[in-house]
Amino acid sequence: MAGGAEAGDGQQPSGLGLEAGERRIRQADSEWGGRCPLTGITDPALLRASHILPWADCTDAQRLDVHNGLLLSALWDAAFDCGLVSFADDGTVLLGPQLSETARKTLGVDEAPPLRGLRHAHRVNLEVHRARHGFSERGDFKPMDPVYFETRFRTNQSVTDWPSEFVIISAFATTGESWTPHQNEQADRRLASELRMRGGWLVRIFGYSPTSGHTEPSWAVDLPLNEGCNIGQRFLQDAIYHVRNDELSVMSCNEQRVLTRVGSFRHRLDPTT
Repeated sequence: MAGGAEAGDGQQPSGLGLEAGERRIRQADSEWGGRCPLTGITDPALLRASHILPWADCTDAQRLDVHNGLLLSALWDAAFDCGLVSFADDGTVLLGPQLSETARKTLGVDEAPPLRGLRHAHRVNLEVHRARHGFSERGDFKPMDPVYFETRFRTNQSVTDWPSEFVIISAFATTGESWTPHQNEQADRRLASELRMRGGWLVRIFGYSPTSGHTEPSWAVDLPLNEGCNIGQRFLQDAIYHVRNDELSVMSCNEQRVLTRVGSFRHRLDPTT
């Protein structure tokens, strides 16, 4: 978000920073006629070039893509940024369950018109925003655990040539489940055996939360996404990771199988020690 996301981003590839942010604002002004389409506010000091995909997770091209931005008032920008609201493909406002009645009234949700002028590229990015924050097109809310979007990875193996496409699967208990260490180890051995039997590229990798420090042993394997998701379901996983050409995504292992982009895999892979 303007002022916040750029400053909070720890990595600034190609030197993108304030100048890029100002360019984004100029692009958003042009795209949306210099006004918040929800409130009609035109005061520049009260407008934000709101990123649909978070600045920290974007490639350089996405950071400068006008279709990754909405021009919103500061309050709507804050609500959109943290997932209290989102937008359907037709521009209808979607509300999260944590949005208070006071905030709803202050935002003027009941009077807010649908977003107009959305293009296909906007809708592609909004689909990711809805999945990341647990919205469906109907406005149903079932959020994926935020830990999936902060996970980093490390491996003790020296890997110089990662495949162009692979999945990362764990067999350990998912969030909210409580298994004994023996149960986790048994499931992990069964998964490793199944993956080794099929042959091909296989690397031991560990996903961990930089916030809590929780670490989960996993396997990186050169499988197509759907096949990897089928295995994840058999091993009772909520989600698996998918990497294609360095783009890291997480896919829910349910009937919907929502795929959500997370960012660059290499940016989230710790150097081998």
